[in-house]
Amino acid sequence: MAQTHETVEIVDVTDTAELRKLAEEVAVSGRARLLRIGSRDVARLEPLPEPGADPRSTQDPAAGPERFGTKKPGDPITDEDRAATLSSFGSWAGLVDADEFEANWRAARGSDRPPVDLGP
Repeated sequence: MAQTHETVEIVDVTDTAELRKLAEEVAVSGRARLLRIGSRDVARLEPLPEPGADPRSTQDPAAGPERFGTKKPGDPITDEDRAATLSSFGSWAGLVDADEFEANWRAARGSDRPPVDLGP
């Protein structure tokens, strides 16, 4: 699969007070901002990772609570991890009919192609 490389134009906002202030707020807070003109979303301003930082450790605030994404492959499993996993067991009880869920799941994964007849 070929990779495409996007060319990004660099815009210096040093002398544009409002944009400079917004860029500095994004960098300090670590939170992205959505830029809007009227009712139309036109751009997203987001902080860049620190040079040399692990890109897996950057956390998008829109992705959920900060506790998500903090573990990396190879990190030891703690008692707190085990307790959190065990506390989730049965959390769908009474909310989801398991048989209906399985039927819908199987139907969604099914094929629309007609069966193949290999003859006698």
